[in-house]
Amino acid sequence: MTISSGRSQAAGACQSKIESTKENQEHKRVRITGSGKVRREQTGKRHLAEAKPTKRKRRLSGTVEVAPSHVKKAKKLLGI
Repeated sequence: MTISSGRSQAAGACQSKIESTKENQEHKRVRITGSGKVRREQTGKRHLAEAKPTKRKRRLSGTVEVAPSHVKKAKKLLGI
């Protein structure tokens, strides 16, 4: 009796679940513009807002373009 066949199926199922989870996470974090650019929200505005100046909070609102070094990976995770 061997249980290796059951283990290999479980490992394969786990791998695909991880990959699909990463894709879902990427969909929540970035947006594609009409011209094909990848944009994301700026960091640093989620908590401790009272301690930050209003000017800084205004500057952090809105979106910025994803770094060129990350665009290829982001598009791949989005399925583009």
